[in-house]
Amino acid sequence: NLKELALDILNFFEPTLSHTWIDPFKIDGMDKAVKHIMNSMKKNEKIMIFGDYDVDGVTASYCLYKFFRYFLKYSNVSIMYPDRQKDGYGLRNYHLDEMKSKWVQLVITVDNWITSIEEAKHAKEIWIDLLITDHHQPLNELPDAVAVLNQNCSPDYSFKWLAWVGVAFKLIVAMLSKCKD
Repeated sequence: NLKELALDILNFFEPTLSHTWIDPFKIDGMDKAVKHIMNSMKKNEKIMIFGDYDVDGVTASYCLYKFFRYFLKYSNVSIMYPDRQKDGYGLRNYHLDEMKSKWVQLVITVDNWITSIEEAKHAKEIWIDLLITDHHQPLNELPDAVAVLNQNCSPDYSFKWLAWVGVAFKLIVAMLSKCKD
């Protein structure tokens, strides 16, 4: 249809949020994740954002951190990054052990760990709640976590090409929508 094509071209050259907006709750696990985070905050639990060391991971982690600290005024949150040389890519059990020694109760992973099956089991064993947020392709099995936010695991979420900072934005928007309730 020529009219639809013209509209698609116009939307491409003059994009607006209203033409491209997708409800963040279409990402599977979003409602559960938001409720768990809000509950953790009500109990003043220590929250650790565990980010990736690449640009996407650092910007997304900091965006989420700033949202907690300065918008929600929640100060019991911190960020931890793996050492690229020493740790390599991904969450390790010794990271979780270190967090446990700091009394962390909720870990929100940023920009990877969709394949951290064993680490998710370890987190459960040491009584740390794990919320995995990622945009990479999952394996056949998902980690056993409080929630796994990944648009690639969400058939109702149509845009599969979000960078992680986009997933962070969706989590923030979802949390804001619940804050007004």
